[in-house]
Parts: sequence; structure tokens; C-alpha cells
Amino acid sequence: MECISCVRIFEEVGDAFNSTLETEEKLEKVARAIVKHLGIKACHFRVLSRDQRRLEHVASFGLSKKFLDKGPVDAEKSVAEALKGHVVMVEDCAKDPRIQFPKEHLDEGIVSLLTVPLSARGNVIGVMRLSSEERREFSEQELTAIKTLASVQPTRSPTRCSTTFSARSTRRCGRRSI
Repeated sequence: MECISCVRIFEEVGDAFNSTLETEEKLEKVARAIVKHLGIKACHFRVLSRDQRRLEHVASFGLSKKFLDKGPVDAEKSVAEALKGHVVMVEDCAKDPRIQFPKEHLDEGIVSLLTVPLSARGNVIGVMRLSSEERREFSEQELTAIKTLASVQPTRSPTRCSTTFSARSTRRCGRRSI
């Protein structure tokens, strides 16, 4: 990815969060921008459930309804290292034991998966997942941009986005949902 692509992603993310759209629509626009500028198949945002056992769908771009409805995503079975704050690259979703639904990933055409933690107030509250239709390695510049985007997502939109993420991850943020 060239520097200009990084700038364009951040411009589109800024436009999305400065819009009057609802949180999920803003995140769909963010996901669309990431897919477009990184040349990947899909981008998906998930947050921890209140009991912190599942990763719940918030928004995505590039994934089928069938894939999104594949079943509950167990936080401990699905790339759990990301919930400890680590960026996780899975090169082959069909064969990697960290993938909970390998057949569904294969059916969806997802070969590689980059999972990046989403944090608020120092606590991981969910993940951003970037899916590729081929084995993919991300450059240091791309990883820096992706990690920066992930750090901005839960807090960028002053009230709605932060409240939505925090409400879905009440225990992680130490706040009661409204």
C-alpha cells in the first residue's frame, strides 16, 4: 500500500465518523474503505458479548449473510490471542486450528485472515478482521495503518460509537450500559 492509500483510508474513515449515520452504518463505511484501499475481500467488526464468551457482529463489508449467520463465534476458540491485545495473522484458514469455522471460511473464499484487537480505555473489547481470498502478507506500513485504524474505531465517534462498543462490552470497560 502506498502512502496515498493510507491517507485516503483515513480521509474516508474521518468522513464516516463525521457523518450523521448510525454507528453500524459508519463502521460499514469504514469497512468498505479498508477493503477498497487494501485490496482485500472483506472487513468485519465484532465486539465481545456482555458475558465475554462470544464475539458479536457489529458491521462488515464483503461477507455474505450466510457466512455472517454461520453460528455463534466463541471468543476463546476464535483467534483468542487477539483478545489479549495481539495482532494475529492466519495464513490458511482451512488448516489453522485457531479458526472456529474452517469450512465456512473456505466456502466463503477466505484464505487468510488478519485479526486486530479493538481497545477502549486500555481494554480489548472486540476485533477487526481483514479477510483475503489469497495468502496475504501485510507490509509494515499496512500493519501500522491497520493498527492505527483499529485503535481509533471504538473511540472516534464521540458518543454513539463509543457508547455502542462500550455497551456491548460493559465488563471490559467497567461501565454499565445505558
